[in-house]
Amino acid sequence: MKTRSEALVVMQEALEKGFNYVVRDCDSEYLSFFSLKPKKYRDLESWGYVNEDAQGALPSTVILKNIDITEISWSNRRPIELAEYLKYQKGDIEDELFKVREE
Repeated sequence: MKTRSEALVVMQEALEKGFNYVVRDCDSEYLSFFSLKPKKYRDLESWGYVNEDAQGALPSTVILKNIDITEISWSNRRPIELAEYLKYQKGDIEDELFKVREE
């Protein structure tokens, strides 16, 4: 089980390896990474590639067990873009550090 901060490190590593999206399947403790935009398969209650043989499709990877990142969930309508998510998280972390320094 990874904490939020540990998970962010793993997400950055996944982005550097070519993964661009992060999702969570229905009732799962795990986050999955995809290189191409995955589709939400409601009948299977999981995300997956429309065409696994598409150019640039890396095998999806389920490597991150985490439950405190609740904003990535099955209820998301679209997969989360990893670069944007990390950029937002980094901004929040820097904002928090800046607040502490000011006090």
